[in-house]
Amino acid sequence: MKQVRKRQWGTVLCRRDRDGNVIAWQARYTNPINPKLKVQRQFKPDFETQARLWLEEEHYLVVQHQKHIVEWVHPTRRDLDSKASGIRFGEFVDRFVKGYQKADGSRLRGNSLRNLRNYISHFLPFFKDMKVCEITKVLVSLVRGHIQEFCSGGRPKGMLFPAKRCANGIIPPTTIQAQFRRARARLGRQDIVFHSLRASHATLMMIKGGTVREVMNGMGHRSVSVAVKHYQRVVPDHQKKVVNLLAFDFVPSSCDPELLRAVVRETEDEIRRLERFVDELCGTLAKIG
Repeated sequence: MKQVRKRQWGTVLCRRDRDGNVIAWQARYTNPINPKLKVQRQFKPDFETQARLWLEEEHYLVVQHQKHIVEWVHPTRRDLDSKASGIRFGEFVDRFVKGYQKADGSRLRGNSLRNLRNYISHFLPFFKDMKVCEITKVLVSLVRGHIQEFCSGGRPKGMLFPAKRCANGIIPPTTIQAQFRRARARLGRQDIVFHSLRASHATLMMIKGGTVREVMNGMGHRSVSVAVKHYQRVVPDHQKKVVNLLAFDFVPSSCDPELLRAVVRETEDEIRRLERFVDELCGTLAKIG
């Protein structure tokens, strides 16, 4: 009986010139959202291995999409999102002005374009070299409420955290440090430093399902070793829960009743946590309106 050869996923094509010399390697595969289209990327003549590695990485993302684990995003869009997460505010403003469109879809010209640039230029002296970070929807309403209550009616040049006793309105670093020490004493955690807050944020991002790349973008890291070694901590309770769930997937459930009981306890704890979270959301909605 003739053996049926399994069809290979994606292709890596060798592009040659008229003399037969390799000029590029092209990796491509079928778009998982629209099968009529192809997704492709071209690599230099010496980068055949990188082309095949890229195809393998894309295959993994497509499989995740087909299993409804992670939504597939086009590589070009992913690259743009990655670049946007690492740009400075001055670059963001420049892109915003160049890409701004009116309601009819046309671009601004002449005086209208200059007026838009002048309108937002007052932000640049303060924020031009600052890294752009995403503000979540949950924080938007809190930031707006804070500005209205504490920032002199929302003046554009007002400080987000104004100082009451300083003429220039800027809180001195010594005051911030004193407030931090006071909060630390109330919690009974004298071991906490400012760096601990960043490390806790990075750790919680991973626990909540964030990838290493997403943590690096959020924290402004360029090195995986820095992100893992200095900004992520081991959480014993979470590690224990993950190990139990992983063991449950690999070990037959009938072999270890104690493992079953542990997984049941972990699942019940997670259900109670989610129920408390839903109750808190409902309580917040009730207060809002």
